[in-house]
Amino acid sequence: LELSLELSLSFSTKQTTTAMSSIPADNFSALVFFKLKEGKDYDKDAVPVMDKFVEATKTEKDMLAYAFARSTSDPSVFVCREQYKNADAFLVHLANVGACLEEMAQHADITMVNFVGSPEDCEHAKLREATKDLPTTWLALGTKC
Repeated sequence: LELSLELSLSFSTKQTTTAMSSIPADNFSALVFFKLKEGKDYDKDAVPVMDKFVEATKTEKDMLAYAFARSTSDPSVFVCREQYKNADAFLVHLANVGACLEEMAQHADITMVNFVGSPEDCEHAKLREATKDLPTTWLALGTKC
């Protein structure tokens, strides 16, 4: 099975981020993949909600990086790339962007969520409960392949 997804990070107005070299390697990361619903328009429907997400994250003190990117091979696919101090900080984020998630759900479906963090973050009971209905893959840092 070959999976290829090219992403374009051309949304400078849709980003809240710090230099990657200043982000600790042991942070908690999420990649949330979306696919536009039939009849929805990326620029008209999704981008205004992305702007709301970005604005909401500006108040999150333990958010390290936050940006949206659009697939160059399938324009109906886009991803939110997120980095936090730890899983607790991501839970704060979920509570903070609940209304944004509900609004985005009118325009796009979450098709995949990849979480990357410490083994402890990946076993975080409250986070597991909060994301149990999402198509999620958990990737623990420091585990041998």
